[in-house]
Amino acid sequence: MHIFQDPSSFICAIAASSLLLPEKLGYDPTMKIWVPGKAPLQIWDKALHLEDIETCQYNLHWVIEMPLEREVPGGERGEFVTLRVLSLQRASTQMAIVWAVVDKEDMMLKGNENRVSVIIDCNLGLC
Repeated sequence: MHIFQDPSSFICAIAASSLLLPEKLGYDPTMKIWVPGKAPLQIWDKALHLEDIETCQYNLHWVIEMPLEREVPGGERGEFVTLRVLSLQRASTQMAIVWAVVDKEDMMLKGNENRVSVIIDCNLGLC
């Protein structure tokens, strides 16, 4: 389809995509942005402002929700705050990110020494 030959189809496609759920557009609902002084926010949340991201652009942290035990459907879930990326691997459209993380609940406790863990975030069966 060439947009100049059939502009109405192009407009319909853009309009339809604006109505899709964020998950259908490729956003991961288990990842939120950690903004100091606010509850973790989804990237599409209207409460997230550009200023929030600009203040931490070189130190952006994510809150990742995931199962606490591997391969237990419907099991207990936990939230982890990323400290930094340890490794990025990309092969074609597949990607794996290795994160250094701390448990969000532990991080919220004052004077608590946080145990650093590692999460491997795999996409499309790379891992």
